[in-house]
Parts: sequence; C-alpha cells; structure tokens
Amino acid sequence: PSTTTNSIDNESLPPLPTPITACIAIPNQLTPESLSILPRRHGMNLNLQRQVGSSASAKVSSWCRIRRPLEDPNRYKPPGVGEVILVRKPETERGTNIMTYSNENFIDTLELLEGLISNFFVVYKDGTVRTAPVGLVLPGYARHLIIQELNERGMKVDSSNPPTIQDMRDGLWSEVFVTSAIRLVVPVERIIMPATGANVNPLILWEAPNDEYRATRMIQSAMYQRGCRQATVKNVVTSI
Repeated sequence: PSTTTNSIDNESLPPLPTPITACIAIPNQLTPESLSILPRRHGMNLNLQRQVGSSASAKVSSWCRIRRPLEDPNRYKPPGVGEVILVRKPETERGTNIMTYSNENFIDTLELLEGLISNFFVVYKDGTVRTAPVGLVLPGYARHLIIQELNERGMKVDSSNPPTIQDMRDGLWSEVFVTSAIRLVVPVERIIMPATGANVNPLILWEAPNDEYRATRMIQSAMYQRGCRQATVKNVVTSI
C-alpha cells in the first residue's frame, strides 16, 4: 500500500518521556500578598527587573538565582517532583477580601501559568489545548512550534486564557504536559500542592485518568514529523 511522504512508522518514533509529577508554587500562608512575592519568570516587579537587566543572558542567569526558593526539596521539589508550576490569582479576584475565602476556595481561583523551565499545557475533554498567553509567560520556542502545529492541524487551541484549578476541580481536564526546547513534550501524571496551613503533607490535586496520554503522544508524533520534514528540506537545500 502507498504511504504519504510525511508518514512515520510508529516504531520509528522516540518513546514518550517518563511522566512527571508537578507541584504548584503556592506559599505556606494562602494570601494574595504572600503569593505575589514568590519568584516568577515573567511580569516581575520593577525592582526585580532593575536587578535582572535587559539582556536575555542576564535574564536567564538571574532567573536561575531568583527561582532557587522554588526548588526547595523540602517543600516544592521533593524526590519525585519533576517541575514546579507558577500560578497567579486572576485580575478579577485581586480586590477580593481574603477573609471571605477558605483555603480551598483560594486554591480554586488560581490560574496555572508555566514551569520553572518549561511551558504548561492542558488538554481539555472537549479537545481544546490550553496554555497561558505570552503576556503572562515566556514565549518558549517549543511552545511556539506546538501551537503552530496544532493550528495547522485544525485543532482547538486557546493561548489566551490560562488553565484554571477550578476547571480541574470541575473534571474538565483530560491530559497535562509541559514543553521545553530540550525535552520537547513531557507528560504530567500528577499535580500536587505543597503543605499549607494546617495541612502538614502535600495533597494530590489531579492525576491522569490513565497512562495512555493519547493527545500528548499525538502532539509528540506531530512535532517529530515536523522535525523530520524540516531536516529533509534542509538537506535538499544544502545539496542543491
């Protein structure tokens, strides 16, 4: 039987990376003020911007230093946790009196932005792939390629509204993955919350419903095919 030029045998695909556990970056005391002073990659306050400087290399090296509190193995990155996810309280909630919230309500209002070294994606049960907008996160190269590929395939992509914990609580999530230029696409099997207030142990917020990761595998396959096509074009051009 004939095959298309860009088809790839499943056996030639690289294996999906081992799924990781991610921990959300929230302070011990759940208040907007405590949340606002945690390190973040994007949208830093003016004082931090002055410390970091304007060059890309300065921003990268400074972020390696600034993020260290979020790599604490006793809180955010104990053994088994592969990434820490930065969160924020939505603008519409900023002026709300914190005394009207229980800890659980506060958590539910949060938006998930990006990892310390990755971009964060959620596949919703309706097929939409959602990730936080560039105005709130750094525009990673892998993020750009994946959004471009999904758009070209006619899939629903929402890069304007960050995934929310409320959506997770409502059972709207199907899969979660993170992306980076080094590992490209990595599935997330579990999201945990560090100990807060009276909770002395981390809590599991979400777990993958199964270990199939169908959408994540499809996205990995699509990116692999894209890389093969680009490599072929490059080789052809070089040989001319």
